[in-house]
Amino acid sequence: MVQAVGPVDSSPSQSSAELSHPISRAALQRHEEAVFEIDRNGNLGALNPLADGLLAKLGIHDCEKLSQLALRAMREERAIVDLIDVGEGEGVQHLQATCILVDGRASAFCFMRDLTLDYSLRRALVDSRRRYRDFVEISNDFTWETSADRRFAYVTPHGALGFSADDLLTIEPSRLVAPESAASNPFLTHERLEHHEVWLRRSDGQTACR
Repeated sequence: MVQAVGPVDSSPSQSSAELSHPISRAALQRHEEAVFEIDRNGNLGALNPLADGLLAKLGIHDCEKLSQLALRAMREERAIVDLIDVGEGEGVQHLQATCILVDGRASAFCFMRDLTLDYSLRRALVDSRRRYRDFVEISNDFTWETSADRRFAYVTPHGALGFSADDLLTIEPSRLVAPESAASNPFLTHERLEHHEVWLRRSDGQTACR
């Protein structure tokens, strides 16, 4: 049975067991992340205002998962870290829960780190990269990406210069540059090149201007 009990009372009327960490609990009132205290019965208590706000958003299954994390930390006598999603659709929050023992395993503090922004930025980056790849795939241009070891990490799916995409990924890019363009190797430059003619070697040994 999981019960969300709201804020933990820090008044002098608390029992001696609850006062074993008064300084820590006072500091947690100003902590920049939501913090819960979970006892051995699985009851959640908010330790700061951020936890109060989050508690109102937690569903029964969310509370149950946090309780199980805390009980596992008590049982295994170690910190436990896990991820939990709160809410639905566009309003979902991605949280990292870290449960640590206090009061000699009588309870656990659960620190909630909001990873929603990190998830959103990562998803936006992936979506942007996917759209770029989709654009490249329908283009007739030769597009590539090189890695730190100066090898092809990506090339257009249709290949180029008579080479298939798979073949290009096995070729050192500099080998494609004809001697007359060696001084301006487009595969190794760290500068932006525009309207720049480069002579490259084709698969049949002939050169072509790109």
